[in-house]
Amino acid sequence: MRLEWVEIYNQSALEINLGEYVLIADSDTNYLPDGIFLGPQGYAVLARQLITENGSDSFEGFWGDSSGVWGDHESESFLAVDVAMTLNNNSGDVIIEDETGMVLDGVSWETASDDGRSIERADVTDINSGWHDCFDPDGSTPGRANSVIPPEGENAFSVGIEPLVVSLGNGGLDNFAIGVVIPSGTELTVKVYDETGFKVRTIIENSELNVLELSWNGEDDNGNLLPPGIYLISLDISGQSDRSKICPVVIAP
Repeated sequence: MRLEWVEIYNQSALEINLGEYVLIADSDTNYLPDGIFLGPQGYAVLARQLITENGSDSFEGFWGDSSGVWGDHESESFLAVDVAMTLNNNSGDVIIEDETGMVLDGVSWETASDDGRSIERADVTDINSGWHDCFDPDGSTPGRANSVIPPEGENAFSVGIEPLVVSLGNGGLDNFAIGVVIPSGTELTVKVYDETGFKVRTIIENSELNVLELSWNGEDDNGNLLPPGIYLISLDISGQSDRSKICPVVIAP
């Protein structure tokens, strides 16, 4: 059936490049297209046939507005790309690997769900949670939260930092990229401390944005480049929820 599709959810707080991942559906291996980026807490659908060809069925024709173009309607507000795959109605499996061949996630089944009803994970943030048939009245939820998951961002507080180690080599310092997702009704403050607990930099204070992409260039509040060592990036939210996260990073010689 041409309406077969697999959904990827980016549970991190940083943008990811789909080109760094591989989709294996039974005997079909797909190296996902490089340079297509999925934002934090975002959904991407990998469709067997995204757009209609010669009157055949397509993902856009069933889940979109049937215009023959993806992204031109509010129902097509999430990322979707074509992949070459076949999902077996009987036993089968789908696996996501990174570029090194490490398995990041996957699911196997012995019997397919009813037509138009997908298999979904009980908790998108826990790879050990069970899979089950989607019980949403629409039968599937492509591009949005699973039938058992509250709307994304409602209670989320996640942090991603890349890289964790930067070097002072060649007279320059790469930035630490800091992606953060916070719950609605909260404010975020991000500060940096040295190993002694002395505050060296305030990156942002009392921000109400739910999704932020920040950076730190290794400088203190006065614009001075800090010496090599271990530093602690402190992230605090306050308001309807009060929580903190501490993330160590390293400035290398």
